Amino acid sequence: MEIREKGSEFLKEELYKAQKELKLKDEECERLCKVRAQLEQELEELTASLFEEAHKMVREANMKQATSEKQLKEAWGKIDMLQAEV
Repeated sequence: MEIREKGSEFLKEELYKAQKELKLKDEECERLCKVRAQLEQELEELTASLFEEAHKMVREANMKQATSEKQLKEAWGKIDMLQAEV
């Protein structure tokens, strides 16, 4: 009987250790899931911000191009007028 009791006690201790280790691993998994979710959120925000900035830069470039083209047309018009006067 004594061997059986020692064996049972040993198994109970091992079970307790395994449960404790499992609980720690569960807590670590939960922590890592939170970190992952936070990183995913930050990545989404950064991506949105970068796209917004890129669109803004494209808009500004298009406006500058339109202004430059308008100025070029005006300059060609002035050149044509001056050539006509000469």
